[in-house]
Amino acid sequence: MERLDTFVIALPDTDLPQVLVQRARRSAERTIEHASGRPWLLLRAGAEHILTFVHGPTKIVLIGPTSASASDLEQSARASRAASDLVRRVRRFHGAFTLFASIDGMLVASGPALETRRVFHATCLGFRIVTDRCDVLAEVGELPLDPTSIALGLVVGAPHPVNARPMWRGVTNVPGREFLTVDRDGRAYRAHQLVATARTHVDPCSWRRAAAGIHRRCGGAPHGVRQRLPRQHGRVVRPAPGAHPVLPRLVRRG
Repeated sequence: MERLDTFVIALPDTDLPQVLVQRARRSAERTIEHASGRPWLLLRAGAEHILTFVHGPTKIVLIGPTSASASDLEQSARASRAASDLVRRVRRFHGAFTLFASIDGMLVASGPALETRRVFHATCLGFRIVTDRCDVLAEVGELPLDPTSIALGLVVGAPHPVNARPMWRGVTNVPGREFLTVDRDGRAYRAHQLVATARTHVDPCSWRRAAAGIHRRCGGAPHGVRQRLPRQHGRVVRPAPGAHPVLPRLVRRG
């Protein structure tokens, strides 16, 4: 396997064939273990983009840029009573990151609601393996290309999710409104759909279409943007006369 920029491979908490583990280790620079001591996350990512919480048999890792601090992650973890609670709470953080958790041996994986980072899974040598790169997953599982997916990828203007279909057979992506769990045995798995609950008041999707009764000049796009925009990204300025009536312009600081 050639060296790749960044990736994460999540293994179930069970005894896997050594050949499978060796394939996963080829380009990994770091290993995070399950509470059992078995390899869990094999990854290559900058240390500044890895946030970890550990408590007993529970390990939670956020990989990628995030607004969360170690304290934020700990509070979310301790307030969660189930995997779905954890995913909902973590999705309140800003950023483009993936969530991986090992809870009493159960593997949990989730990407952002808007799929700015994606999560893929496939059966490799009889075990369900999860990654954030479908090409890495294809290498680990030695999966063949899917001619239909390749043909669809060449269609200009193909709608979502057709245009996001993995190019390898057996690879499945996790949609933005779902998260994945893999049992300790590494064979049983399930995709769970997230919905907002009265208890958490957290909508798993961070974007909603503006109500039809709102005029496009009032739209909804600028509201809250100024407060949510990180300072390092720039400053929001009023559009010049004749410019787009809704969307603000973003001016980068020199």
